[in-house]
Amino acid sequence: MRAYWRFPAVCMLAGTALGCGGADAPPADRATESVGPASQGTLARDAADTLASAAAVVPGTPPGGLYQWVSEIRSGISLLPAEAARDVAAAQRRALELYTTRQEYLEKYWGPRGRLISGGALGSAVEKAEHEFHDLMQLLVAAPAPDTGRVHLAVASLDAALQRVIEAAEAAGVPLVGGPADSGAKPQ
Repeated sequence: MRAYWRFPAVCMLAGTALGCGGADAPPADRATESVGPASQGTLARDAADTLASAAAVVPGTPPGGLYQWVSEIRSGISLLPAEAARDVAAAQRRALELYTTRQEYLEKYWGPRGRLISGGALGSAVEKAEHEFHDLMQLLVAAPAPDTGRVHLAVASLDAALQRVIEAAEAAGVPLVGGPADSGAKPQ
């Protein structure tokens, strides 16, 4: 089990930047509510609203889609070992920016509970990349300054996980060009 609790600043900053679990959180399970004649119409409207919002574009979604976002993450993280050796704070900022503006959206659309495709091999691959990204960010905030060799290994591990995301997306038939906004989904 990973000890993510050791680095709450990274998690808090990412959560604050994205509002994780806020408006995008799924509605509470209503299976235990009594369903009388008066409430059946409300539940039907709620179900329709939930289905409509599942196809909606998440506010703040960057342009592009899965392939572009993965490519941008891979390009950005390739700079981290050298950047961490020169300026660890800049490397931390770059990693956090890539995480909050690309990786989190991969998870929102194609992760285990994704809006476009959820679960399966793609969801697992996105989740694995998420864990590798957390490991990299934790390494970058470790004191004393991280060893460049360890940063390089963490980048290579994340890069390999992102390659598996591309492979799983191809196997699932996910279009690698275009993005959620190109799928006909409407902004919320």
